[in-house]
Amino acid sequence: MESLEQKALAARPDLHAAHLGVAVADANVKLAYANGTTDPTLEGEYDRSGTYNSAGFSLNIPIRIFDRNQGNKETSKYVAQASRFTELATRNQVFADVDQAWSGYINARVLSDRYNGHYLDEAKDVLDIAQFSYQHGGLALIDYLDALRESRSVTADALNAYSQTWMAIHQLSFATATEVIP
Repeated sequence: MESLEQKALAARPDLHAAHLGVAVADANVKLAYANGTTDPTLEGEYDRSGTYNSAGFSLNIPIRIFDRNQGNKETSKYVAQASRFTELATRNQVFADVDQAWSGYINARVLSDRYNGHYLDEAKDVLDIAQFSYQHGGLALIDYLDALRESRSVTADALNAYSQTWMAIHQLSFATATEVIP
């Protein structure tokens, strides 16, 4: 089961999307802080008027007294935290899905093994005894038909248990986002 959980962590697209959501949110936090900083500007000029030449340089450094970007910074931090919680919830959901699918597979396999190892053989033995008794006059027709009905019911239940095992395998494949081959 641990290997299936590791495969699910590596292959599930919802977990991958949540991980990318965290990366996007972290990038948005960096962008909000980058938008909140001011850049100094360096300017240069050259003038020529007749024989008179002049050159000049200026450096502008804005002083931030009121930072209007504080709300964007805080919002982006909360969104990043929320995306981390979403990633954690998605990771926990992956584990829950694999655990549930594994439990369903184990239960279905146990039931199918019981039918294949015990119940089908018993039903066949009971039917054979009822058929022998009916052919030799020791059993009424209604009792023989009842034994036949019970044998067919057990066979149908065994097929149902077998199909439930395969459905559980497919559910396990879906939960792990890989192909599980028993």
